[in-house]
Amino acid sequence: GGLWYRNWDGVAWAGWQSLGGSISGLDSVSSGTSVFAFVRGTDGALRYRNWDGIAWSGWQSLGGVITDLDATSSAGKVYAFGRGTDGALWYRNWDGVAWAGWQSLGGSINALDSVSSGTNVFVFVRSTDGSLRYRNWDGIAWSAWQNLGGAITDLSAVASGGNVGVYAIGTDKALWYRNWDGTTWSAWQSQGGSITKLDATLPN
Repeated sequence: GGLWYRNWDGVAWAGWQSLGGSISGLDSVSSGTSVFAFVRGTDGALRYRNWDGIAWSGWQSLGGVITDLDATSSAGKVYAFGRGTDGALWYRNWDGVAWAGWQSLGGSINALDSVSSGTNVFVFVRSTDGSLRYRNWDGIAWSAWQNLGGAITDLSAVASGGNVGVYAIGTDKALWYRNWDGTTWSAWQSQGGSITKLDATLPN
């Protein structure tokens, strides 16, 4: 039930190392030379350990009671999102010095993923009606909820060069996606297939 990891130094993989804990969900994000490993503890709280380039910190608790989590970083800040027991989207952000308190972004969700593009942070969710929705932080304020429609069962998002791509599994089990070019969203496009789980990434 603990958190374990292996790291690649550019030549070879190190052996497995334990970070301890008792967890039921996890996500990780980097910010500069720091790595944050976030987990959902078996008590439902959000916890993390931080690698500062030299050593791992001890476990730190951000409290709350969450049922899902995701994290991203933007402009030196780290954003940790969670689905609360009320079904809403909640988050805390770290400004490089301290963590802000929990804040609710509302909604009624059952899956989430987040991604940053420049100073923009996008947090995407599968709403309880099955549609894809998101809120965007532009560096100053959060947008209202935006509805991208669809009928999905899972999702994953990536960002590159001002573009944001959101991938989803439709109720037909096919892979679907929409793309934001910095101004507008494309229509839903199907890539076919018959899938049950997905994740998307970009090369360094």
